[in-house]
Amino acid sequence: MKARQSPNYRTAGQPHLRGLRARAASQAVLGPIPRAAQAGLTIVELVIASGIIAVLMLASAAAMGENVQSSEASKNLVRGAIFLESVQEDLASLTTSELLAMNGQRIYSEDSWNNAKFRVEVTCFNSSVQLLQLELRLVDQTSGGAVATIHTLKAVL
Repeated sequence: MKARQSPNYRTAGQPHLRGLRARAASQAVLGPIPRAAQAGLTIVELVIASGIIAVLMLASAAAMGENVQSSEASKNLVRGAIFLESVQEDLASLTTSELLAMNGQRIYSEDSWNNAKFRVEVTCFNSSVQLLQLELRLVDQTSGGAVATIHTLKAVL
């Protein structure tokens, strides 16, 4: 039985070739290697790769911009909700006659209505015997649309 030979084993007629000697031997057998196979990246390949990278970077920048805008909108909604809750807490301490006097009033989130981002519209009426209904509507000043509404009932004493 013949012993297994290692890959580095050289027979008498065939020298073991590696690296540049192997390339030179393959050129002698197959002919010259074309220039395109020898070269690295061409200018066209670099321009295409740069274009792809630029498009990907622009897409990610646009996505980041949208995230910042939605985050700012969420912050504004939270500020509006906190303002609405504070108005509700302030009105809870008022008497029935004071609440009825508040009917139709607008409470702004800032000192000046021009600078306010939100307003709360107060509606108060007797809903049934011994019950007063209070409706607080949070309105966005920029769009004019209602953001949230709270309905509460208060017993008339």
